[in-house]
Amino acid sequence: FTLTVLISGLMAQLRDMGTAYLHLSQFNCRKAIECLNNLPPQHYNTGWVFSLLGKAHYELSEYQQAVR
Repeated sequence: FTLTVLISGLMAQLRDMGTAYLHLSQFNCRKAIECLNNLPPQHYNTGWVFSLLGKAHYELSEYQQAVR
């Protein structure tokens, strides 16, 4: 039972991260930022997520936020 719950939780996190990446690849930058901001802290506070956020803000010409 607990393995099934763990796996479904992991799949949900991967789906959310993949959705954000899909939005960014389609230049739906606001949606990508929204998806990334909804990630739990252990996933949000990673270099991969920060690089996607920087790219999304850069594409929106929000250069000050992209640097952060």
